[in-house]
Amino acid sequence: MRITTEVFGIKSEDLDAVTEELADALETEANLRYGEAKGGDYSAFDPRTGGSLILQDNFNGIEQEWEQKKYKEFGLIILVQQSGSYFDYEPQLSRMKRFPVTLLHRRYYDSEAEKTDRLFELKP
Repeated sequence: MRITTEVFGIKSEDLDAVTEELADALETEANLRYGEAKGGDYSAFDPRTGGSLILQDNFNGIEQEWEQKKYKEFGLIILVQQSGSYFDYEPQLSRMKRFPVTLLHRRYYDSEAEKTDRLFELKP
């Protein structure tokens, strides 16, 4: 099975405002949650295409660590994980005008071949 992981960055720390705009862009509702592994409050979305889509702080205040160390200029990140078929969220995310989204990296893992490939990375 192929698992695709994408990470998008947003240059904002306003979780509530970005959650609202992201829900509008995805045409779905957000579920506000709390998890120490995510650094506190985060938003989970239930995309109609399957998989998981989570908006969270890039800096985990509980563990005092960056989720994406190479991309500290992005206060919030969107983590997208899909298994099996792939759906491109970039057209929907490009609707976000107040809080533009930047693709930071895209990877996939093939469980049958036990192989991970980096398909795209903004910074080497």
